[in-house]
Amino acid sequence: MAFVGHINDETRLDLLDRVFAAYSNSWWGSMRHGRVFERAADVYTQARVVLNHAIKGDVNMRVFEALATRSFLLTPHVPGLMDLFEDGVHLVTYKDGDVDDALDRIARYVDDEAARERIAEAGYREVLAHHTFAHRVARMLDIMGVRP
Repeated sequence: MAFVGHINDETRLDLLDRVFAAYSNSWWGSMRHGRVFERAADVYTQARVVLNHAIKGDVNMRVFEALATRSFLLTPHVPGLMDLFEDGVHLVTYKDGDVDDALDRIARYVDDEAARERIAEAGYREVLAHHTFAHRVARMLDIMGVRP
C-alpha cells in the first residue's frame, strides 16, 4: 500500500490512519519529507495498491501518475473520472469518504494478484493511449483552433 501526497485534510487523515493500521507495511510520503514526489514513481511501482484520496472531489494528477507507472490504483469515485476510465477495468474506485468501502476493496485486491495486475496493465495502456501530456496539448490546440 502506498500514498504520496499531503496530509492536510481530516478525511484523508482518517482514511490513511485506518488503512495503515490494517496494512502496517504501507508507505506514505509528503512534501514535508523532502524530495518524495521525485521518488513517487519508484514508490508506486513497489506497492501492491496505490491509494488516492481527492480532497476537492476532483480527478487529480495522482490518477495519471499511478496509472502511468503500471500500478494498481484505488481512488475515490469522483465526478468526471468515469468519463476517462472504467471502474474495475483501468482502476478501482471506492465511495468517496467511505473508509470501510476503501478497506473492503483493498482486501479484495491485495490478495488477488491476477486481477490487480490485469487492471494495472489496462490502466497503463489507457493512459498511454489517451492521457499523456501530448494528448492534452493537442486537445488544447484543437480547442483554440490551432493546427500544428
